[in-house]
Amino acid sequence: MRIIDHVLLLHSGPINKFKVIDSGYFLFGVNYMADIDRWIIHLTGRSIKKLVLDIWFKQPYTRPSCLFSCQSLYHLKLYCCLVKPPTKFEGLRNLKILDLEKVTVAQDSFENLISGCALLEKLILIDLHGFTQINIHAPNLKIFEIIGEFEGISFNNTSQLTTVVLNLSLYLNPKTSQSRLS
Repeated sequence: MRIIDHVLLLHSGPINKFKVIDSGYFLFGVNYMADIDRWIIHLTGRSIKKLVLDIWFKQPYTRPSCLFSCQSLYHLKLYCCLVKPPTKFEGLRNLKILDLEKVTVAQDSFENLISGCALLEKLILIDLHGFTQINIHAPNLKIFEIIGEFEGISFNNTSQLTTVVLNLSLYLNPKTSQSRLS
């Protein structure tokens, strides 16, 4: 942890990509959430372009809200966390790729996040929690991939959409054996 802190503090230029992966709880635990929060706060002030946080805590991790005001982000990949943009979320104007896996998010927060990313071209959703109806409003969306249980997907203002990948084995809602795609 001290090495990462040291490198971040000594680096004076922009940071284009920051990636932390620990899917086996080997490096990080609950005690390190404050360290990761500090890194995110530091990176959002450094015009980060791509941020990948693949850290699987035993409980969902709430990312610092400053992440949702980082206008330099081009690619955001989050795993095993609670996504809750601030109430005054104004969007991520440069975000083109959003990848959410094992994420818990409320329906309205998800819809605000997606509609607030006007340049979004690629959206990957794997094992989302918090809602079952997915409403996509993204005028520049070209690629949409989803794996998980859901009741329906609605595409609004997605005329650029060329590729949709669905995991059909999980497409049907197990309670009703029905799903909708519109």
